[in-house]
Amino acid sequence: MPRFRPLLSPARLLRATTVALCLLLTGCSKVALFSQLEEVEANEMLAILTPRGIAATKEAGKEDKWVLKVPVDDFARAVDLLKAQGYPREKFTKMGEVFQKAGLVSSPTEERIRYMYALSQEIADTLTQIDGVTHARVHIVIPNNDPLADKITPSSCAVFIRYRQGFDLESLAPQLKNLVTRSIEGLNYDNVTLVLVPSAGAPVPPSPSPEARPADAAAPTSPRHLALTAAVALVAGVLGWFLQRTLSRRAAKQPAAA
Repeated sequence: MPRFRPLLSPARLLRATTVALCLLLTGCSKVALFSQLEEVEANEMLAILTPRGIAATKEAGKEDKWVLKVPVDDFARAVDLLKAQGYPREKFTKMGEVFQKAGLVSSPTEERIRYMYALSQEIADTLTQIDGVTHARVHIVIPNNDPLADKITPSSCAVFIRYRQGFDLESLAPQLKNLVTRSIEGLNYDNVTLVLVPSAGAPVPPSPSPEARPADAAAPTSPRHLALTAAVALVAGVLGWFLQRTLSRRAAKQPAAA
């Protein structure tokens, strides 16, 4: 009677199982979501992602910056969650950075343009500190009026604000316009145009409770964790069977040698 031979030898079966386990572990690995982050901003992002079942971590990067990492399977959801919350925060140029000392002397026109840009950046930065505001743009127009002219063209300003749903910024419109008016010399309240736009999509839901949280990549009963556990058990079983088979062969050879 022909003896049955397995398709894979124990050694090949062990190698194949090890490769499968490595591939599975690669799928569980983390990738960089954002880099060049300040530590405060990285911590704020962690506070958003972690309660929602995303096992995010931060790692030290170059030049005192931080890198935010998330599991590969959670990459898209993490981007959507952070984008809805206005992260990463927009970087604004400070007044001192715009007017750093340079070797060449700027013309009056260049100085005025640089001043308007720096002022718009400062005001936009202030507006983004308001709860619910994700993006802000400020466009300032300060005419170069002739002091001897009979008619003076007044300054004007246009402000665009995008905010998260669930926040009532419409009721703050007068205060926002007053803030901009007081920030620009010679600007009248009526010459400020304010546009408030809510973010598209549904608001980000609050963090679910442990009882109500669905099974996901971070849960021990998720499909990925179950597959990983099964792979580890399979490798352990193959190793145990291979070791027992080797010891049995050695034990069978010892009496024959004696």
